[in-house]
Amino acid sequence: MLLALMAGLLLGSLLVAWLVCTVAMTEGGQRKGGYVAVFVGLFLVLFVVASGFVLPPYFADENAKKLEQAVAEHPAFASLKKHDPTAFASLVTPLKRAVREGKSRQEVVEMALPAISALVATRVSQSSDAAALQFMSAMADLVTQVQQKDLKACYDMLHPTATSQAAWTKHVLPEQLNAVYTAMGEVIRSSTVEPQAIPYETDVKASLDPVVAELIRLYGTDVLMLLGPPGAKADKERICQMEAAFIRLATRLPPDEAGRLIRFLRSKA
Repeated sequence: MLLALMAGLLLGSLLVAWLVCTVAMTEGGQRKGGYVAVFVGLFLVLFVVASGFVLPPYFADENAKKLEQAVAEHPAFASLKKHDPTAFASLVTPLKRAVREGKSRQEVVEMALPAISALVATRVSQSSDAAALQFMSAMADLVTQVQQKDLKACYDMLHPTATSQAAWTKHVLPEQLNAVYTAMGEVIRSSTVEPQAIPYETDVKASLDPVVAELIRLYGTDVLMLLGPPGAKADKERICQMEAAFIRLATRLPPDEAGRLIRFLRSKA
C-alpha cells in the first residue's frame, strides 16, 4: 500500500512537472537545456509538497489501524469486541482519533485503561457471581500489593482519575495486571451473554453484616469515612486501608455469597 502511494506521488509529480515545462518551452518558442534544471527542481518541489500533504494522514491512519489491532488483543477489549461490538467501537473511536492527532502511546494508554475500567465497573452488578468474585479477587491481590508499597498510590488506584494510572501501576507485577484484565473480560462476557438480576439488600444482608462488623472492629468509627465521597481533606491513606480490608473480607466469604455481595455493592457504587 505504501509503495503504491509513493509511486502515485512520484508519477503525479513527474507528470505535472513535465506539463509545466512543456508549456513553458512551447510558449518560449524554443527548447533550451535550462528547462531540464527547471523540470528537475519543479519535480522535487512538487514531490516534497505532495508527500507532506499525503503521507502524514496515511501514516496516521495506519497507526490508528495498528492501535485497534493491538487493543483487540487486550483480554478485556477482546471480550468487548467479541460480545459487544458497538461498545467496543465507542471506546476505540476516541483512541484512534487521539492517534491521528499525534498523541503519544502513553497518552493513549492513559485514555484506554480508565475507559475500559469504567465500563467494567458498570457491568459487574449484572455479571455472574463467579465473574464478580474473580474480578474482585484479582483486585484484592492488586490492592494488597500496592498498599504495601504506597498508600497514596493505593488510594489513586481505588479512586482513579485520568492521570492516576502511572501512580500505582509501577508497584504491581505484570501477571497481577493480566489477572485483573482477564477477569474484566469475563465480567464483560457474562454480563453481556447472560446478564443477571441485581441482588436486593435482603439477599445479601446476612453476608454484609459480619463484614461490616469486622471492619468496625478493626477501624472503629473511622469506618464512617466510607459512607460518603471523600472530601478534599480526607485521610486518603486511612480510606485506602479500610477499602482494601473491605475488599479482602468480602472475597473471603463462601463463593456464592461473595459474588452476590460484590454485585450488590457495585450496583450501589
